[in-house]
Amino acid sequence: MNEYSLAISFIISVLALKVVAFILGYKIVKLGHDTLVRGVSGELDFGFSGSIIGAKLKSASPGAFFVLMGSAIILWGLTVEKPFSYDNVRTEKTSEPLIDTLLNKPPLYNFDK
Repeated sequence: MNEYSLAISFIISVLALKVVAFILGYKIVKLGHDTLVRGVSGELDFGFSGSIIGAKLKSASPGAFFVLMGSAIILWGLTVEKPFSYDNVRTEKTSEPLIDTLLNKPPLYNFDK
């Protein structure tokens, strides 16, 4: 696997992650919006705490919870960074330029026959 195919596969995987997060978040927000519009009510007690912040929803409707969680998924998907580093170590065998490698190879098919 050369360096270009590795980089391209990495870009495609990050793009797929972002697209899936956006679509999933959109579907959850739409579910929450439809729940709010239909007037579904209920008691929901939800909370979380992290090392920096903590939050708690008390007496929130399920629609508001879904809108909040869908928005959080979209925000995470759009802002997540996936660092990529690749060290290209060349050996003596591959140190010649690509054009010289291509010019010195025999043709795949001989049209002179």
